[in-house]
Amino acid sequence: MTNSVKNFPIEILLDICAEKTSPQFQTAWTELIHRYKNYVAVIANKKYHIWNNNHSTVDLSEITNDIINNVFMVLYLDDCSALKLFKARTSERAFCGYLATITNRLAIRSLKKNLKDGTVYSITDIQDQAANEDK
Repeated sequence: MTNSVKNFPIEILLDICAEKTSPQFQTAWTELIHRYKNYVAVIANKKYHIWNNNHSTVDLSEITNDIINNVFMVLYLDDCSALKLFKARTSERAFCGYLATITNRLAIRSLKKNLKDGTVYSITDIQDQAANEDK
């Protein structure tokens, strides 16, 4: 494989990332993180703003970086089992949905732990907040 992983479609990139014995494993992971870290950050930031409701003084960049790192760790841990379990490899859109699900779950856990006022909003509060932001 002489092609740069930067040009690989998502299916091939995920296959290489899921195979630790691949000679391009490290390069593929660097590319995967490069391609999707901003996407993960946007989702984490949105979740933060919905939950925070501008009451907390927690450093957003620190929480976001932790969430980004944790998302990619989930994909990497247990011999990349989360990547191996993802079946819709040919669809970048499906992979983004998979990342969004992982990010949302980790963001909720992190925010419950990190918001200083300890406020945990119900799903109705979160939906109301999101609906108000869309107006």
